[in-house]
Amino acid sequence: PSVPKRRRMTLDQVHNMTYFLEVRELPNVDDQPLYVYNPMLLPLNKNFLDEAIINDLTLGEQDSPIAYVAAFRLSNFANCHGPGRGVPKIFRNYLGLALLDKDLNFVKDPTHGNYLDVMIDVNQDIFEVDWTPSVLPKNRTKRVVKPWMQDCQLIAARIHYSQKRNQLILLCNEYAWPVLLQREGAPTRKAPIDDGKHDESKIFFKNKYGRGLHLTGMRMPNELMYKGKNMHYFTAGPGGLCPG
Repeated sequence: PSVPKRRRMTLDQVHNMTYFLEVRELPNVDDQPLYVYNPMLLPLNKNFLDEAIINDLTLGEQDSPIAYVAAFRLSNFANCHGPGRGVPKIFRNYLGLALLDKDLNFVKDPTHGNYLDVMIDVNQDIFEVDWTPSVLPKNRTKRVVKPWMQDCQLIAARIHYSQKRNQLILLCNEYAWPVLLQREGAPTRKAPIDDGKHDESKIFFKNKYGRGLHLTGMRMPNELMYKGKNMHYFTAGPGGLCPG
């Protein structure tokens, strides 16, 4: 809901090849329509998540309608009409986050009336703090914003005896790092990894669209493997592997 109307398409426009090709050439990338990719849901289930994570988003309200966190990719590029149609001159990928109720409806902030969803330009924000994969030069004059982070997921440690049980992990392509996701008004708290030794490595992500949610990277991204994409997290339980 936070995405401006100028960046949405009607059903008729989606099937209009002429429109599809023309809008990707609009001079201002912020006027180009956005497409949604690979949504995932994180259930706010007290049987699996630490209470601190849930309270960050429900503000401790016992009757809160919030039941899920949705994470999804938004991009100005799509292959809706098949490959071979070219790509926009400026290729952008964004992270979408939203709070949903048990029926998967967007939840509104009861105080301000806005929907609790945001869109974040993760790639722009990590560029501004001079992060880049170690294989590339860190000379800013040779760098441009690139879509390193595309299909992102939010993962919780789930294991109650783990020291990291009250933090989330943001997994984007082959990169992962601990994060805090909090609603506006949530009390200040520290994740286990927040030992004060990595304050200079924190990333305070900015909301390009939307309000009410704040994402903080507790450290710089860590590369898990070379050229990974759309990976999924599993944990080993007594009965074998189960989705994380």
